[in-house]
Amino acid sequence: GLSFILANGSSSSFQTRSLKDVSIHEIDLTKHPHVYMIFQKDCEACHQQVSDLNCLETPVTLIGGFASERDLRKEYRKMKSDFQVVLGTSELLKALGASKNLTPQTILITNSKKLHFTGLTTCTKMKKATQGVAL
Repeated sequence: GLSFILANGSSSSFQTRSLKDVSIHEIDLTKHPHVYMIFQKDCEACHQQVSDLNCLETPVTLIGGFASERDLRKEYRKMKSDFQVVLGTSELLKALGASKNLTPQTILITNSKKLHFTGLTTCTKMKKATQGVAL
């Protein structure tokens, strides 16, 4: 059970809108391994982070936060990414333990822990952090 890693008293399942289209996605924070990357508008480092996540071989969900849905949709289109992308509701960001207005934030959930990286973090560094950790 991953319940111990989520912010106290919060749900582990969230419904939110896709930023690719308007479909509703269910985000289940107990699914692992999984990488969540939080981005906001005008974040160059977020673009670099997204292109570096491909090496993880882990499902990735991009979460737009700290800006209007319209701005986040525009930013996502600039990223030229195929990852699932959703709107970061305040509940979802809180459950992930996101720090306000800091991006990129990359949260890697394994079956035993939550690794939280702030700022541009190389894929190599993330892989090292998961060595010996059961995904």
